Amino acid sequence: PTSSSAPRLSGDFSSVALKRHRGSSLTLMCLAQGFPAPLF
Repeated sequence: PTSSSAPRLSGDFSSVALKRHRGSSLTLMCLAQGFPAPLF
């Protein structure tokens, strides 16, 4: 989508809890990923 406004997060989202073993990898996804648009 093309827009001049930043993405908005829903009001019911407050936190996320994740448990992993020490030394294991973890990927965190950003809810507003892609803003601002990357420059290549």
